[in-house]
Amino acid sequence: MQEGRLKDLEEFKRFMILLLQHLSIDRSKNDRPVLLTVPVGWTRREISLATQVLFEQLNIPMLYMIEQPLASIYACGVSTGVVIDIGHETTTFVPIFENTIVNHAVVKIPLGGRDIEQYLATLLSQDPSLPKGVEFARLVKEKMAVVSHSPGAAKKVQPEEFEHNKKKYMVGNARALCCEVLFDTSLINQPHALTVQEALYLCVTKSCEADKRLLMWESLILTGGSSLIKGMKTRIEKEAGQQIAVSETSNESQAKEVKWQRLPAYLMTYQERPHQMSFLGGAIVAKVVFLQQGYNPITKNDYNEYGPDVHLLK
Repeated sequence: MQEGRLKDLEEFKRFMILLLQHLSIDRSKNDRPVLLTVPVGWTRREISLATQVLFEQLNIPMLYMIEQPLASIYACGVSTGVVIDIGHETTTFVPIFENTIVNHAVVKIPLGGRDIEQYLATLLSQDPSLPKGVEFARLVKEKMAVVSHSPGAAKKVQPEEFEHNKKKYMVGNARALCCEVLFDTSLINQPHALTVQEALYLCVTKSCEADKRLLMWESLILTGGSSLIKGMKTRIEKEAGQQIAVSETSNESQAKEVKWQRLPAYLMTYQERPHQMSFLGGAIVAKVVFLQQGYNPITKNDYNEYGPDVHLLK
């Protein structure tokens, strides 16, 4: 997978076979239905290829596919909102209105965890006492990175101790400054690229009429690997609020602030794992689709009759 696209079919096959082996499932006796969450925007060809691999290589009895943003929003128990997925290479903003993705308003920007890591590596390289390279920067990001409420506050973040390979290092404000790339693309020589707040605003304004935007602004969902960075929600909330204030006229239907959707309280295990939201939503959907009547998953008989393009008929 690269930027959410299925680039190497053979690698995908090998991964699926390894997964089958890891789960100790005998392919010849495989009776496990599969729900596959896929990135928004997958082409018909990508869906057909994935369908072919699952039925022919894994010998599954049944398949149901759902876009990852839909799975994420279902995990929160709502049907309308904007899913912000900060991935490794890209950040995607997907508006969903009453269980339907508003495809023409989906926004994807070439910013993600990779850019944070690379910028952090550049900042850390200025300190001769610290190891060089992206690998060390990635560890620092995963363990210590924070998002401050402003660029000025990021500069004032105090150094903290970080242990790596049994050695201790002091890491300063670089652990906060690195996250600024999401909100100021000029830091990484992309001054014309959309920032997170600009992309979010564009996504919401394109998704629906002005009188319905309040529903979107009050139902934001944050997921993806970098959603784990402390302070990310607070900063996006602040930046988006400022974007709304200067961009739209004030009226009763105008959002005054943005709000985040949260997982239901009974899902305690996942409260601190927003990056697994699509997995959780997929598990919820699978339980309904495969155990209750009235849904229409792709069966092995369907696949045998119509082939890999069977998803076009379902």
